[in-house]
Amino acid sequence: MLMIIEHAVPADQAADLVRQLYRAFLAREPSDDEVAVHSGNLWNDGAMAAVSGIVYSPEALAVRAQAAEPPRPSLPEGMLAIGRTDVAEVVAHALEAARHDAPSAYEVELRVDDVERGTALAVVLRDALQPLQPAEDSVEDEASIDRTIEIMYRLALGRMPGPADLENWRGAVGNGGRLSNVVFGIGESAEAKLIRGALDVVPGTKVQLAFEIVLGRGAAAAEVDHFRGMVDKQGLDISPLVWQLFGDEARKRLLPPQHANDPHLAYVFGSRGAVNIADWRTSKALPGIKKNHDVLGADSAIRLRPTEDCVVSIITSLYRGGAFIRSFLENMTSQTIFRTHCELIIIDANSPEGEQAIIEEFCRDYPNIIYKRMDARVSIYEAWNIGVGLARGRYLTNANVDDIRRTDSFEIQAAVLDSLDFVDVTYQDVLYSFEPRMPFDEIAKRDFCSDLPVVSRYNLMEFNSPHNAPMWRAALHRDVGLFNQSLQSAADFEFWLRCLVAGKIFYKVNEAHAAYFVNPDGMSTRPDTRGAIEAYAVSRELYRKIVSPMLVISDDEFLARVDEIDAAPLRKGRRYDIVQSALLALGTRREGAVA
Repeated sequence: MLMIIEHAVPADQAADLVRQLYRAFLAREPSDDEVAVHSGNLWNDGAMAAVSGIVYSPEALAVRAQAAEPPRPSLPEGMLAIGRTDVAEVVAHALEAARHDAPSAYEVELRVDDVERGTALAVVLRDALQPLQPAEDSVEDEASIDRTIEIMYRLALGRMPGPADLENWRGAVGNGGRLSNVVFGIGESAEAKLIRGALDVVPGTKVQLAFEIVLGRGAAAAEVDHFRGMVDKQGLDISPLVWQLFGDEARKRLLPPQHANDPHLAYVFGSRGAVNIADWRTSKALPGIKKNHDVLGADSAIRLRPTEDCVVSIITSLYRGGAFIRSFLENMTSQTIFRTHCELIIIDANSPEGEQAIIEEFCRDYPNIIYKRMDARVSIYEAWNIGVGLARGRYLTNANVDDIRRTDSFEIQAAVLDSLDFVDVTYQDVLYSFEPRMPFDEIAKRDFCSDLPVVSRYNLMEFNSPHNAPMWRAALHRDVGLFNQSLQSAADFEFWLRCLVAGKIFYKVNEAHAAYFVNPDGMSTRPDTRGAIEAYAVSRELYRKIVSPMLVISDDEFLARVDEIDAAPLRKGRRYDIVQSALLALGTRREGAVA
């Protein structure tokens, strides 16, 4: 692109610029209709398109191809060079005008050689000639050239030229340069390249890079869409966006936080609301457990296949869980399919609280509990990976010792994966609890429940919907790898994003059959948690792999691609709506053809 900063050209200058561009690039005068069309575009915030429409038109390209000038060094910096023939012509005409006699070919060649060796053309002519008197109409020509230079500076550099700038470019034209070289020279100058960025990338990618470099995180799809529109439609250069992001982040870091971290406050997943311990404790008990529908009812198509094999491997990382271990084991072993279809794999991360005695007590009654104590402390995701390696079930789930499951939780999840072969991960809303070891039925009566969305390619960037009590196919680890052990808090989020990149399918069950304990001593409730820091790093690594190329390209390129589906889609609105309109039109045409 020649330039990217867009500013409306004043009406009184638009026609003049059109004529200058026609003379420079098409070697002719424009018609009145051509002036009217291009002037209107310049005035209506279409400066880039209007200028490019002239500069890169087939006629202009043909004129440049016919000229076939070899590239040469230029004056000033950034201007495209004029050829040796042009320099020789300028020297010959200048000498003839000064002496009223044609110079010899040898003398002209000597002067051209000086220019090729790097001497400025103006210096060569100054040394060879007595000063020439300007022509009577040069004042008008100079003013016209100045207006063109000023307009090109506003378009390409976002500023007005200084006296030295005008003198340099004016001198370049006066010394035999072409106005087209001046236009290209300004647009391709070092300053213009610095403003628009060294990389010639589409608007959405510039937004993504700005977020990654300035904020240290990836840009979510909605952010890419919003700021790409500003860059592409309004002519917003990348530098104002960078300064806006920098300013927002600077204020966030310099100003005191508006809300102190409260370990007794939980944000409700999937909503903008929050629940605190006081509201939770004073809530009125509901008559019974709220259910959306009976997942495993007689009329349901969701069924667990009959089998004698292990179906579900439950993986638990244990460290300092002494206060919860007995209630946890009671909850796990009360699951409807625990004895017949499950195994519980407990990875003891060298916990100092003596949970082993209680675990071994349960192991005597339940041989499907596998207990492995590590000799040294391991992270939660190291423990999970060890559990994945030990697991025999075709489905995996994780269970935290301070969380609670409804008695049919595992059965529901396994039945979903058994019945729906296309599903790779299943999850559900969760209930909130501020009371450790409270039975699930009592938690459900308070009805503080999340409102998670159905996972899409984009909303997983904003909500880690499968974070609590998901179940997934063990085969996923063969396809996308294990959990990232370098992360302490966000490895599950990173894993789900990798699944998304690989095209895996998530399925939400509309039944809250798991409860999340808001542990004031848990990692997610600590101030300055690593979770946010790690999520930033994960987003930098993966968000660009998830965002569709159709979201980052310019509006013109997007509409051109949609036109391949339907020749007349909506020209305005969200890209989703435009594509839907095009697909509906295509379907209508095909139905008509079949009929």
